[in-house]
Amino acid sequence: MDGGEFCRSDNPTVQDLVNNFTGSGILIYTSSTGGSAISATTALQNGVTYYGASVNGTTGCESSERLAVVAKVEFCGIPEGFSPNGDGINDRFVIPDIAETFPNYSIEIFNRWGNAVFKGNASTPDWDGISNQSGTLGNDVLPVGVYFYILNYNDGQTTPVQGKLYLSI
Repeated sequence: MDGGEFCRSDNPTVQDLVNNFTGSGILIYTSSTGGSAISATTALQNGVTYYGASVNGTTGCESSERLAVVAKVEFCGIPEGFSPNGDGINDRFVIPDIAETFPNYSIEIFNRWGNAVFKGNASTPDWDGISNQSGTLGNDVLPVGVYFYILNYNDGQTTPVQGKLYLSI
């Protein structure tokens, strides 16, 4: 069944899985037969098979078969911008869960002239708009504008991605 894919940064629960089923009165189990239904507030785990059963609202009878769903709780999405203005909101370029999913990742960020302004990985802080590369003018937040990145997952199978992001103040 589709509907078992979730972003780790959303902290998905069993209720999110239930919401992807059609109908009402859905119970979720961790086994295809027997056992007790698990709580709607239970956090979903990546790669775990969950089993959904429907309960008839009139009779209260549970379906005799359970539908298997493998949960995919994974890394999702790269932001398109940030605003390092010190207001405490979106002050850093953060790629949610990248270090957990791809612990060997590396990222390079370039200005519009192709000069590297930031290089980072799982052991460096998220980009705050200030260059960490020598030869860049100034020690302050870089100018407003479009910057380009190359994200290398370094896992031996995922193709690197290139993209752009907007630095706003």
